[in-house]
Amino acid sequence: MKKTFIYLTVVMLFFVLSSGKGKAGTITETKSSLQNVISLNADPSVLQPAYYDVTNWSTSGRQILLNGKPFFAKGMGYQPVPVGSHPNNSPNGDYFTADYAGIYQPDVDKMAAMGVNAIKIYSWYPDKDHSAFLNYCYSKGIYVLVGYFMPPGTIIGEFQQKLALFKTLAQMTSTHPAIMGYMLGNENVGSDVNNPQFWNNYNAIAAALKQIAPNKLTTTGLVDDGMKSVIAGNNYMTSLDVWGINVFRGKTLGDFYSTFMSASKKPVWITEIGFPNSVRNNGVPGMMPDNGKAVGDYTESVLEEIFDNSSDDEPDDPVGGIFYFMFCDEWWKQECPACWAPNGQNCSCGPTTHDFTATNYTDNFPGKYWDEEWFGIYTADRQPREVVSVLKTMFGK
Repeated sequence: MKKTFIYLTVVMLFFVLSSGKGKAGTITETKSSLQNVISLNADPSVLQPAYYDVTNWSTSGRQILLNGKPFFAKGMGYQPVPVGSHPNNSPNGDYFTADYAGIYQPDVDKMAAMGVNAIKIYSWYPDKDHSAFLNYCYSKGIYVLVGYFMPPGTIIGEFQQKLALFKTLAQMTSTHPAIMGYMLGNENVGSDVNNPQFWNNYNAIAAALKQIAPNKLTTTGLVDDGMKSVIAGNNYMTSLDVWGINVFRGKTLGDFYSTFMSASKKPVWITEIGFPNSVRNNGVPGMMPDNGKAVGDYTESVLEEIFDNSSDDEPDDPVGGIFYFMFCDEWWKQECPACWAPNGQNCSCGPTTHDFTATNYTDNFPGKYWDEEWFGIYTADRQPREVVSVLKTMFGK
C-alpha cells in the first residue's frame, strides 16, 4: 500500500494563497426530502474562489492516480449530525463551514491519527464557502470527495436543477487542492436502472463536472445490486472516472471483484462498507459487548481481502480504495420499535435516542440486524470502538 505525503512547503503556500477565506454556512445524503435550492443567504462574492491547484487526479486502467502516482483511498464516510439534530433542520447537515470548526477539527484529527487519507462527504450546500474545512483536511494530508443530494427519480424529474447545483459545487471547489472529486449522489439509480434517459442525464452531470474540474474525479455511490447498474450504465458513462458501490456483504465480498471486472474496465471504489455495533440478547436490542470487538474482527477480515484486490500495487486488480461507513453513530436516522437512552432514561424514538430496527435481519453483520444508527467507529460522544484500532493498524500497512 502506498502513502501520499503532503509537503510542508506546499501546505504553507496554499494557506498563504487562500488566506482571508472562511465565510459561513447541507444536506446529508439521506432518504429524507430536502429542498433542491441554493441557500438564500449566499454571498455572491463567495462564488468566485481562487486557489492554486497542486493536486491532479486521473485514472489509468484500473488505477487511481494522484499527480501521476498510484493512490489507494483509505477513506471514511463523514456527515456529523449532533444528537438531537436532524438534516431536515438548519444547517441541513452542512457542518462543514467555518462556524462548525469545533465539530469537524477534532474529528479530522482523529481520522488523521488513524491513517485516513480521504473523507467522503455525502452533501453540502454547493454555494457555501467550505474552504476552512478543506484547508484543515489538506493540512492533515486528507483529501475530500464531496457529493450532493440527488435521490431516485430526480435525475430525470429535476435534471436541470441538479445539473445547475453540481456545476456550482464544482465552480466553488474545483481548484482547491484538498478536493479529489465529486460523487453523483448516493443510492439513486432505483427503478431507472434500464432507462437510457437516466444514464444520459447522469453522464451529462459527470461531463459538466469534468468540464469545470478536469483534474478531479467523478464517481457514484451505487447500491450493490450484483452489477446490474454497472452493466446497464457502463457504455453511457463516458465521463465517469470511477464506479463507486456501497457493499455490505459481510466478512468477505465473495464474487464482487470478478463480477465487477467482467462488467467494467474502470476502477471501483467501495464507497460504503461497515457493520453496526449492535446485538440482540434474547430478542432485546442492545450495545455489542467488548466495545464492538466482533465488528473489529469482521472489518479486519474484509479489509485484508480488499487490500489483496487493490490496484495501487497491482494495476490489474479492480479496487482503488474504500470509504468506511461511518465515522460516528447517527442518532437521527431510524424510526424504531425500540431505543436506547443514557443512564437508564425512558426513551421515545427520535433524534435524541439511539434507535434499533425490528425487521432488517441479515447474516452479513455480526449482530445480525441492520441498525442504521449504530455503524459509527466512534459513538456520538466520540468514544472509540474496537474497530478504530483495527483501522489504524490496517490503514498503516
